[in-house]
This record gives sequence, C-alpha cells and structure tokens, in this order.
Amino acid sequence: MTTSKGPALIVDDEESIRYALKRDLEQIGFEPLAVSNAQEALQAVERQKSFSLAVLDVRMPGMNGLELLRILRPMLPDACIIMLSAVVDSEIAAQSIRIGADNYLTKPWSPEELSRRVQMALERRREGVRRYSSEPTPDTGKAGLGAVTSDLIRQQVTAFERAARQLDSPAQSRPRRRWWPWRRKS
Repeated sequence: MTTSKGPALIVDDEESIRYALKRDLEQIGFEPLAVSNAQEALQAVERQKSFSLAVLDVRMPGMNGLELLRILRPMLPDACIIMLSAVVDSEIAAQSIRIGADNYLTKPWSPEELSRRVQMALERRREGVRRYSSEPTPDTGKAGLGAVTSDLIRQQVTAFERAARQLDSPAQSRPRRRWWPWRRKS
C-alpha cells in the first residue's frame, strides 16, 4: 500500500479522461478529486485550500486551462501543476510553463509517463526549483520563461518523429491475404 501523497485536483471536461486520471493518480498514491470545468475547480480550491497536485486540461469549454492556470498558480503556490492536452503544440507548452505549470503531458498518456512526470515535478518542488517567473527580468522587462526542461523537449521530439514516420510510410492498404499450407486464405 502506497502512502498518501495528498489531494490532487483533476480538471477535464471529458468524463473518460477524468476517470483514467483518477485511477492512475490513485495508483501512485494521490487522493484525486475530479471536476469537469474551471468553475468547479475554483470552488474545490476554495473549499479545500490545499492540493499537492493539479492536472488541468488545456482545452475546455468556457475558461480554458491556461486561464485557469493563471488563477490557480497564486492560490496554490506549492502545488505541482501539470497541463494536459490532446494537441502537441510547443507554443502552448512554453506558454503554460511560463505561466507557472510544472510540466506538460499529451493525451493519450501511459500510467508510467504520468507517474514519471508527477515525480519529476514533485522533486523540483521539493528542491525549491521555480521554473517560472511572474516578475519582469531587469534586462528585457518581460516575464522570464525559466529553464525549459529536457523532458518537455524530449516529448516534442518524440511527437515530431512519430509524425515524420507517418509521413514517410505509404498509406496503409488492406492487408494482403496469405495462403496457409492447407490452402485457405486468411
């Protein structure tokens, strides 16, 4: 039995995603609370005041995940926040990290990948590493992006390699029929 790592907030408009995330986070020791939109998430934070982890969907009806992240980051300064998206978009990933997300994960994910990203975010929080800054940097006057982590870069490279392989492979045709030794086609 795993020790509790604390409460986790899941915000996604798709019920199947909330169910899968809840199951995966329970397996790694969190006590997840799943809600379907940003308003419910804000109400949950007002009630509970403390979450160890928040997983936010980027694209939701109404208030999207990035807008919710802007509101939640000051409310949950010690929580690890992971953005979840079905779209591999480096601009959105960079923007979410700039705003205050600790990591970025694409759908579909594996339980191992989710566990690894959560663990990495928790370790960075324990070490006091802040990868974002809302304060302007003195030389540029713009908010600093902070250190973009190697796992985010690796994730983008993997996605682009996957897309390139799909472009290189010819369109999938119907499988060829094979003749078996007993003369029947499969």
